[in-house]
Amino acid sequence: METNNTDELQPTGDGARLAAKTLLVSRIIKLYGAAALFLVYFQIFYRHWDYLQRWIYNYACILLAPAIILFFAGIDIAYIFHSINKAYRLSRPDLIDFYHDLSKHLLINIIRGKEQTKDEIAAKLPDNAKKNHPFKLLIMFWIFAFSIGFVGAPYDNYYWFGFPKITVGIAALISTVGLTLIIPTIVAMIAYIISLKKTGKAKLSKLQKALLIVITILSFVPNYIWLYDAINFGFGLDTSTDEVIEDTEYIPSYESDYVDDSSQYMIDDSEEYMDDVTIMNHMIILCNYLVQEGVISDFSVELDFNAKGYVKGTVARDDEYVYVLYDNGIKQDDQGNDCLELVLEAEPLDEDGNSLGQTEASLKGFYLVNAETKTVIDEHKTHW
Repeated sequence: METNNTDELQPTGDGARLAAKTLLVSRIIKLYGAAALFLVYFQIFYRHWDYLQRWIYNYACILLAPAIILFFAGIDIAYIFHSINKAYRLSRPDLIDFYHDLSKHLLINIIRGKEQTKDEIAAKLPDNAKKNHPFKLLIMFWIFAFSIGFVGAPYDNYYWFGFPKITVGIAALISTVGLTLIIPTIVAMIAYIISLKKTGKAKLSKLQKALLIVITILSFVPNYIWLYDAINFGFGLDTSTDEVIEDTEYIPSYESDYVDDSSQYMIDDSEEYMDDVTIMNHMIILCNYLVQEGVISDFSVELDFNAKGYVKGTVARDDEYVYVLYDNGIKQDDQGNDCLELVLEAEPLDEDGNSLGQTEASLKGFYLVNAETKTVIDEHKTHW
């Protein structure tokens, strides 16, 4: 439990001052973590849930909390261990003061239910302790956080957002390792706490170490099976990767030609039309290209439907225009590959920042998007 006595608020000695600084920074890190947790959930549930639910699983809302907590816990614990390393460069009395002041606030001593005296600390504290590795701890916690966050969305969505396949595969491998080690790490921490309460020393027996190895193996198998498709997608372990791409190819057509305010948008009506998520995937590829080319500064695809029920995507806004993409059906590039043609229009804004609509819009470009190769061809035309 934390105390508020004047001796703690006005520490004397290098050890006491280092402990006070460490506790202050630790509290600041925890506050940042709490603020991040609030802001993330505020953005998800109150601002962008209708958009985000197209891209993440519903259970991702639960996974985000432990992921954020682990991320900031890694920073917190790494900083504490860094301070411990610094404390061992102080004199013996300052080192004892540091441990005494710090230990009053550590979770392990709260669990033990008693505060250690300076004499007890001095009796157990070695003169030259083994050096801690805070950076390794930080990486371990961040891997845990990343692993939990990664499985909150379908793996192929990362690809549609612009990440190369190999990156998705590597991320899936890291996630497999992280998820595999979470349970053994929790079991090891419980074993250390039990050992500390019984013997005063945090030490694992040979049987406990062997049990941890077994738990690690048993944990690896289901996690690898769970994430195998993502690993295969990234590294191309078999031909199923190609099938994933083929499944997302555009198949043309609506029941009739696309006509909004004019007859300019033409879509083949010969076959069943693709779903709106597949349209969005094509739009994301194009939007990444438009950002690189400086046409728009950033994007967020918000699908909507016109009066006839056809999909359009509002993708960006600046001080003068709202940028909207329209599906204009399948076209072939110079090599004969089927591509989805998307038309970019800019709708001007009035004085209040409201769009004047498509009737006042100007054509900004026609683009062929190849979903299989994730390439975009600018047709260099701004008129019909």
